Amino acid sequence: MSSENTAAGYTNNILENTSIKPQQIILVAMCVLLNMIDGFDITAMAIAVGLIGEELSLYESTLGVLFSSALVGMMIGAMGIASLSDILGRRIVIIFSVILMSISVTLTGFVSDLTHLIILRFISGIAGGALLASQAALVTEYSSTRFKALSVCLVTAGYPLGAMLTGVLAGYILPDFGWRVLFLFGGGLTLVLGVFAIIVIPESIEFILQKNKPNALNDINKILKKLGVETLSKLPDLEKMDNANLLSNVKTLFSKDYRVNTIYLWFIFLLCFTSLYSLMSWLPQLVVLSGLDTNIGHMAFSIFNLGGVIGILLLGVFSIQKYLSELVGYFILLSAFIMSSYILLPVKGGFVIISCFFIGLFLQGGFVGLYAIASKYYSSNVKATGIGWAIGLGRFGAVIGPAIAGFMVAAGLSMGVNMIIFSLPLLLSVFFIFALKIR
Repeated sequence: MSSENTAAGYTNNILENTSIKPQQIILVAMCVLLNMIDGFDITAMAIAVGLIGEELSLYESTLGVLFSSALVGMMIGAMGIASLSDILGRRIVIIFSVILMSISVTLTGFVSDLTHLIILRFISGIAGGALLASQAALVTEYSSTRFKALSVCLVTAGYPLGAMLTGVLAGYILPDFGWRVLFLFGGGLTLVLGVFAIIVIPESIEFILQKNKPNALNDINKILKKLGVETLSKLPDLEKMDNANLLSNVKTLFSKDYRVNTIYLWFIFLLCFTSLYSLMSWLPQLVVLSGLDTNIGHMAFSIFNLGGVIGILLLGVFSIQKYLSELVGYFILLSAFIMSSYILLPVKGGFVIISCFFIGLFLQGGFVGLYAIASKYYSSNVKATGIGWAIGLGRFGAVIGPAIAGFMVAAGLSMGVNMIIFSLPLLLSVFFIFALKIR
């Protein structure tokens, strides 16, 4: 099938021949804000879980179920709900996810028992998992080739930004108003953003062309006017895609065009999730167990996330000129190299802070680059399915990694040994990343 005679080819021709439009900037900015809310949701629970346990008289062992239920929800959201955006449309899935998250976060502020809390965390996870994959698909479809990776990186940077700001916000709200107000505030803010999302988020031009519904011409012309592009008198004569469903889209991921790189992407996401979430779960504790002050442990974690935000933005900027999969591979390789240095160098405050900044920069920057790779690789008819399944299956690593790390910490292994073990999945993933060869 000629790429020029497809919905994707038609849309690319429009975007390649025009300058960046306000509508594109608004879309990316809106998606950044929505991802910040996702970052708020996860971080607020991590910060408030101790207070929730005290008020509801819950044991620490049972509180762990909250995080597991959110992870399971994220897997279902990414692999199931996000995949529906290839069938129902990006816009409807994004708006549905935001409203669902608003409801679950708000109701969290009223819970009185563990069962309802677990259900709400599961629902929030579904919304968050669906949101990220659907947004990544939409922003790439509204970006020219040069800026596709940058757009995805900018959107995904909203998550760590939201996490950082939540820590600051919680410092003001929790002491005077308590954890319930923190969630009520977050739920209300999410609802407001949901209303704005209904107003400003368009449907994908590629999706409208593929579905070719009765109002397709009118819907596309509305979007073209906002983009400042000449409207159409009739729909272009494009090759039609077969009507698809969720199962057929998943099968397409294993067609001869996609099979090898799909398997590579699944392994890469699994390996990188394993290492990243091991660090995110245990980094402060490892610093403390190395004999350093608790404040240094907290600072190292904050610096790790700050480095992540900078790394995500840097990778997005570099991707405008560089070969994307190679760039991501070098980022991941450098993070593994710095982590491995802990086995040779003494664990001191200055070294920990500086190294954690650069580990965060290269690891989180490279990790987010994987979303950009997936979004550029898959065609629009299976884009959200491809991204969502890679994220969803990769989250097994988010469960396995921290659990294994917990056993290693309990066994008394040093920070250096832990770091070099965490780096091994990253080193293995680099071979698959370089094999992708995606620009």
